[in-house]
Amino acid sequence: MIIREQHIIKGQVQGVGFRPFVYRIALENNLTGFVQNTPKGVVIEIQGTVQNIQQFNQDFSQKLPPLAKISSHEKTNIIPQKTEELFTIIHSLQGEHQGHSVLVSPDVAICDDCKKDIFNPHNKRYAYAFTNCTSCGPRYTITKSIPYDRPVTTMSCFPLCDDCTKEYTNPLDRRFHAQPNACANCGPLLWLTDGKNTTQKNPLPYPQNQNIIATQNQAIQKSLELLSQGKIIAIKGLGGFQLAVDAYNETNIQELRKRKNRPHKAFAIMVKDIEQAKKIAYISQEAEEILCSMAAPIVLCPLKDKNLPKSIHPDTKRIGIMLAYTPLHLLLFSPELVGANCQAPKALIMTSANQGGKPICIQNRQALHDLTSITDYYLFHNRDILIRVDDSVCLPLENSKHEQLPTTIYLRRARGYVPSPIFFPKNLQYKKSIFATGAFLKNTFTFTKENEAYQSQHIGDLDNLEVIDFFEETANHLQKLLEVTPKAVVTDLHPDFPSTHIAQEYSIQKNIPFIQVQHHIAHAYSVLAEQETLLDTPYLALILDGTGLGLDKTIWGSELFYLEPKKKKHIRLASLSPIPLIGGDKATFEPWRIAFALHKKAQESNYLSSQDTLPFQNQDPKEIMLCETMLEKNINCPLSSGCGRLFDAISALLGLCTQTSYEGQAAIILEDIASNSSHTTSLQTKFFEYTTNQDERIQNNQSLWEIDTAFLYAQIYQLFKQNNFSNTLEVQAELAKIFHLTLIQNYIELLKTIQNQYQSNTLILSGGVFNNEILLKTISQKLKNTYTLLFPKNTPVGDACISLGQAFYASFNEQ
Repeated sequence: MIIREQHIIKGQVQGVGFRPFVYRIALENNLTGFVQNTPKGVVIEIQGTVQNIQQFNQDFSQKLPPLAKISSHEKTNIIPQKTEELFTIIHSLQGEHQGHSVLVSPDVAICDDCKKDIFNPHNKRYAYAFTNCTSCGPRYTITKSIPYDRPVTTMSCFPLCDDCTKEYTNPLDRRFHAQPNACANCGPLLWLTDGKNTTQKNPLPYPQNQNIIATQNQAIQKSLELLSQGKIIAIKGLGGFQLAVDAYNETNIQELRKRKNRPHKAFAIMVKDIEQAKKIAYISQEAEEILCSMAAPIVLCPLKDKNLPKSIHPDTKRIGIMLAYTPLHLLLFSPELVGANCQAPKALIMTSANQGGKPICIQNRQALHDLTSITDYYLFHNRDILIRVDDSVCLPLENSKHEQLPTTIYLRRARGYVPSPIFFPKNLQYKKSIFATGAFLKNTFTFTKENEAYQSQHIGDLDNLEVIDFFEETANHLQKLLEVTPKAVVTDLHPDFPSTHIAQEYSIQKNIPFIQVQHHIAHAYSVLAEQETLLDTPYLALILDGTGLGLDKTIWGSELFYLEPKKKKHIRLASLSPIPLIGGDKATFEPWRIAFALHKKAQESNYLSSQDTLPFQNQDPKEIMLCETMLEKNINCPLSSGCGRLFDAISALLGLCTQTSYEGQAAIILEDIASNSSHTTSLQTKFFEYTTNQDERIQNNQSLWEIDTAFLYAQIYQLFKQNNFSNTLEVQAELAKIFHLTLIQNYIELLKTIQNQYQSNTLILSGGVFNNEILLKTISQKLKNTYTLLFPKNTPVGDACISLGQAFYASFNEQ
């Protein structure tokens, strides 16, 4: 009996070798029909015997290409064709209407087959820096529109040679319709320059009037030799330029820090393979799986090789490490392939090439202009990068499976993961597309399409025009790629965030609703967005981060909520008692100001005496007097309940970090020091309840519980005083650990107290403070038998998740 089936496949199924896979298994099972890319997905029609079609369906489910991800699969029986004799691949069908059902693949690390090609002297891609196939290579960063075909990528200007055309048109070849496919005869060109102008004319298509030192593999050869001499080279990578320098050259690491004006923040390093990674860092099973994955992100691992300069990561024991993920990177560790007269580097610092705070460079001319004071040389190529994407960063959580936590925390979600969607709960309907513009720090934005949320790559802090331009360019591109028309725009509650201004302008321009969501409620909803179902029962949400404007217009940052999402009910139950930020935002860069304010508050509460003085030795007395006056007269001293600010204060008190050069530095150092201690007991806890009559912040006849930050600070101070304010590692580590444990115990006991009135079996954990592994693991270990714990799965726990939470909040409430 001959039957015919039609399959409509939606998901990440274009540009991933999906059609040749279908073609191959159709031939193996003696079927006729066709496969075609269309705006509604990949359409497959197969015809044959019942037994052969059953075998096809079994092969289909068991042998999918590694990059293929199916979000939906519709199968129907249709009338068989009488004259059909072959199975064919039909040219892609361009959409005549808005809204397709195809996902764009992220950029993918080089696969094992392409590595073999590069290292095989008899292969035409031997030592070729742009080798790729349908299982690896650039995708998102070169794609202009869908369907994903070569004419709509930045490879359109490289006509295929005869050999590459044969591969490209052969359905049984692994490079069939590999859109970036090329070889040394027809593909992109490499060249090395010092960036200086010259009157000498270069052969086309190399740029004119540029001092070109070497081309093609000779450019890699010369780059290797220069790196071995300690030079800094700007390398055009997959999603942008990277600055490379020998990771074992202390002098040049310091020079790179000086030129980048980056005195302390850690650099990531790149190594050739997992074997080399294991020589430098302790690689757990979880870490190895992430490092060797197709995404190939930066993974934070404990340092093993004590010869690696500490100046790469001065504030933490972990080293950010990644494997060479492009053919060009791989060749930089393979001098024997390019004839370089030097040893292979054991590791290279590989950090984003940009001026402080600005987006990563993606254009050759931009790099020449922006990086002239940072780099010595440039390794250019002429394959355009359409969309800039930074390296992703992950923290593996070893032994976390029994604590209801994921095995990985995403610190930055970008290359390798974007633009793969996050799927909203299945038990709700989503009729309208939403545009969510995120927050101020670590910004991302999100577009929704039915139950799919497309979160952007890491955009960065929206504190300069270049980053805002990057936001708008990327948002325009992703909206075009998705072919969505948002029916509402949602943003943060803060009126002065650039993301808020963008949302306001978008709302006016498109004449659509403008929605604002409180920062920490958005944190909670970002976790709910990733759940398979949204429950009718209530949730508790513990959100610990640095700063977010509260509903009462004060600065929140350590909030416990009671949520009933389906009833649109959100109650703020508890927080930290607020701390004055002397000088406003300046206090976040000078944590000693926060410690000073808490010290004064502890004295006013009689937890400390007037004789108890701060152990600051290096602060200007005039500056301290000025701060005291500002505090007394309440001049520019906004109150903050941010948990991150409490970490800042304790870090400053212990003399670990009184001034910061990057966001979160004081807290990172405090956690790192605490990890040296095996202390297991906490101090006394203290929290109290405000009622409506006691505090104007309390609304709707609700109580507000507050953990007493001054009391907690005073206890740490007294222990420090008993140790004569010793700055030895042993004392600092023990007090830092005691602080962690005492803060955790405050939350444990507070939850027990509140549970009687606000009952819930489910607790959401979110906020940037939960990047702290001590805090996260300890609190989850203590609560795992009391609550079902919910934590972000595929998005960062910090402010990068805000746009996802905003989008889900708006999508959910649009119902």
